[in-house]
Amino acid sequence: MNRVPSIFRSLGNSTLKNIAVSSQNFSSNLQSHMMLRTASAASMNLQNLRDKNNIWTVPKIQNCNRWIQIRMVSSGWVQNLKTKIGWPQKLKYSKYRLVESAYRLYMCAVEIPDYFSMIHDLQMPDTYYSWHLISELHIWMVLVRLSTCEEEGKFIRGHFMKAFWEDVKKRSSKVGRSPSRQEELKLLNYHFNAAIFNYDEGLLSDDRVLASSLWRIFFEDKVAEPHLLELMVQYVRKQVKHLNDQQDDVILQSGLISFLPFNSDVEDKVKIERIWKRVKESDLLIKP
Repeated sequence: MNRVPSIFRSLGNSTLKNIAVSSQNFSSNLQSHMMLRTASAASMNLQNLRDKNNIWTVPKIQNCNRWIQIRMVSSGWVQNLKTKIGWPQKLKYSKYRLVESAYRLYMCAVEIPDYFSMIHDLQMPDTYYSWHLISELHIWMVLVRLSTCEEEGKFIRGHFMKAFWEDVKKRSSKVGRSPSRQEELKLLNYHFNAAIFNYDEGLLSDDRVLASSLWRIFFEDKVAEPHLLELMVQYVRKQVKHLNDQQDDVILQSGLISFLPFNSDVEDKVKIERIWKRVKESDLLIKP
């Protein structure tokens, strides 16, 4: 399996979406452009033509029998520019609240999934590495959900991943100490980055590509029964949809999410409520 040293990120094209230009009875945008240039050439003082509603009104130009109104909306493109250059953005919720939500999200991601059923039904060995593969998959699904939560989601993702790697170090240290432990942690990091890249590709493609990604990452190129691959594809699709159905404000404020059972499409509310209660009462991983 090829190692991927970092997560690939796509940069969206910045466009000036919020500048609204309205014109009437013009045959084309070129004609409007030419009329504005004519106004500029006539040294028209547009600043003095701005009214109380922040609208610029350009008088008649040559044979034009209509006026041109240009609404000046600066907040949109300025906001896009700030995002593009990495300017700090104002968050809806306090940073402490978002950090707390990040750790709660992580605890939900590793406590709610049914590890025993997955290990048994998928014929996986009962080892720490199997736990890591299953957790890695659910961590990725939460990251996918957080990617739709704008600046708050971006802020939470950093602390969410910090909680993940802190827990990985603690759990791996209990398995056994070895001189090559740091090297093994680096390999786990490489594997996680490769998993994110492959899972993203599979999620954005059809089930065949997703099955191929799961076979390479989750089953590690080992011989897997076709029905097991089909089961995992269905599991990923239903969990991603289930996470998308949960409200942004609930996720950001409370840090509580739920997953569907491995062999069912009905949420186990009793189990989830029990885990949520334990998560709320626990501050083991929370570091203000």
